[in-house]
Amino acid sequence: MGWKGAREAAKQYGGGGSGGMFVKLKDGDRITVLFGGTPHICRKHWDESEGRSVHCDGGECCDKHGPARSSYLSYCHDDKGNLLVWEMSHTLFEMISEELEDEGFDSFVQVKRKGERKNTRYTIGARGTADKRQIKGLMADIEESEPLTTLGGKPLSNAPNAAPLDDEDVPF
Repeated sequence: MGWKGAREAAKQYGGGGSGGMFVKLKDGDRITVLFGGTPHICRKHWDESEGRSVHCDGGECCDKHGPARSSYLSYCHDDKGNLLVWEMSHTLFEMISEELEDEGFDSFVQVKRKGERKNTRYTIGARGTADKRQIKGLMADIEESEPLTTLGGKPLSNAPNAAPLDDEDVPF
């Protein structure tokens, strides 16, 4: 499926990092990336007793924790060719999807973050087109990596909407 059609598939889920391979932007940061593979949706609840987010299975966890929040996971290469995982809010996913639909799914995307917590705003812009070598490199890195399902994601092409969702958008 890839990113083509991903925004349409995500509409049923509504709104919804850490270090290492994860993209983590702070106020004023910007990054240019090339997205690849199929975006995945990840639903989580905040568990007060554990002091962290826990994955939602759409069952008893919703009774215990209330509506889940959706985030989206995608592999990307930064401008140095490093493979990263980006966990993004529904709003940011929509903005990136729209830019890729308008500019081409082989476009590099620059993302700028301004603000913190719920006052976060992003600016998105295409920054040129990837060549065949760059796309092939990204796809090879994705193929060699752990699938995003190991992070609790489900491919947008077949992710069921089994859990009630909290429509509040949370920046990552």
